[in-house]
This record gives sequence, C-alpha cells and structure tokens, in this order.
Amino acid sequence: MKHTIILSRREFLASTTLLAAQAQPPASTHTIGDAPQLFVDLDFVASLENVRQAFHSAEKHPGNPVLRKEMPWEQDRGTWGSVIYDPDARIFKAWYGGLSGRPRPGSDVSRQVMCYATSADGVHWDRPQLGLYEVMGTRENNVVVGDDHHDGMGHWESTLQDRDEADPQRRYKAVGWSSYDWDGPLSGIYTMTSPDGLRWTHTPEPVFHFHPRKGTSDLGPVGDAQSLMIDTLQRRYVAYLRGLPHRLMSVSQDFVTWTPPQICIRARQDEKGRATHLHN
Repeated sequence: MKHTIILSRREFLASTTLLAAQAQPPASTHTIGDAPQLFVDLDFVASLENVRQAFHSAEKHPGNPVLRKEMPWEQDRGTWGSVIYDPDARIFKAWYGGLSGRPRPGSDVSRQVMCYATSADGVHWDRPQLGLYEVMGTRENNVVVGDDHHDGMGHWESTLQDRDEADPQRRYKAVGWSSYDWDGPLSGIYTMTSPDGLRWTHTPEPVFHFHPRKGTSDLGPVGDAQSLMIDTLQRRYVAYLRGLPHRLMSVSQDFVTWTPPQICIRARQDEKGRATHLHN
C-alpha cells in the first residue's frame, strides 16, 4: 500500500531547515577549505603517524655579509633594505640605502639614496651601472632613487614585486618614510610604484602622516620603521606601522586607499617612553 504525505510550504521549509542543521559539522570542527595551513602549534592535528614535528634553525652563510659597502655611495650607517626573488628573471633583487654625500639644506647630514643590486644565488651580488642619477660626480652607479626627492630625507625599507598587479606600470611597490617638512603635513610614510623596480613614482603626499591635519581624513600619527606585505590569500596589501608607541596595521585593496591604522601589537607600560617604543 502506498502512502502519500502532503506537506504545507511552511512544514516543508521547516523540515529542510532541520535537515540542513543536522548536516552541519560540530561547532568544534575547524573548516580548513583550500587555504594553506601552518603546522606550528598542531591545534588542528588530531594525531601523528610515521611523522614527527621538527623545527630547524636557519644557518647563516659563513661569508656574511655578502653585500658589503664597497662603493662611495654605499656608506649609510647599518643601512636598510629589501630582498626578493624574481622567478621570471630567475635572480634575487635587493634595494638598500646609501648616501649621496651632498648635505641636506641647512644641515651637514648627507642626503640618502636607494641602491639596487642583483644576484643569481643570493651570495654573489652585482651592481648594475644604471646611469639614472648622478651621484658623487658620476652616473656609473646603481642608484634608483636619487637625493633630489625630498632633499634625500627618505628611506624605503619595504620594496616588493606585485605579480598579481594588472597595471604593468605598478608591478613593483614600496613604502618609505620621509622626514621632509618635519613639523608640517608632508612628513610621514609615502608609497611609490614602478614598472621595473628601477624607475619610481612617489605619492605627492604621505599615505600615513606624522602630523595629521585637523578636520581632514589624514591617517596617523605614525613614525618611521614601517614594513609592507602582500596578502595573496585575502588579495590585499598590509602595512605595519610605528604607532608611537604601539605597532599598527593598515590594509588596502588598491595600494591607494588605506584603512585607519589599528593596533596589532600593544606596547607594555614600560615601552611607552620615547626611547622604548616598539619600532619594527
């Protein structure tokens, strides 16, 4: 004998909702999806069989430093820089600080420049003769940001290649600090873009201000010591900033408009003095 069950629309929706709820994984289940997982704390690993967790310390090259201050314009103190691997060119690329030897206006402090070097193995480095800027009387140098920008009062700690950028003129990106206009609205953190990592275009005003102007949308205040990463999983740019005294984080979808910086690492009470700020 066949039995036919007729449900009203309301009863049908209620029953399907119940079945869907029963089909959901327990609240304690972690849904991984296709995202990469970092097995550091093993929080999401139920058991290990025929495998063990091991951490290996990095080994420093015995010939360090591999990129030494050989040229007259490479004499910046301690310096700063970024290194990437370009899989298309199959070389390592480095951008780092140097000095032009010309004093800043009203000061005996040398103006800064940004230098460029390449390497096939990360150990042996070449300095291409680019001829872009005259430094110390010669254009036979590897300088890619000259000392004419902001009177050489900037330093660009984070330079990256953006392989997902559709605009070939913005394939390389960087963030850097400028002390130009120290007490005014033009001191702060700028961004710059480049088609090749050699010829750069700077933003006309800081993206993050040392002295935000009242009644404006200026982001800040921030100090120097910044860094940049490209979050390829969430398709965004992430800037880490010195928040006087905390460390801040800001994100952007287009490398133009940024979110108001939020605290990502909070300074302890004894780190809030000027000499003990969290820098980088």
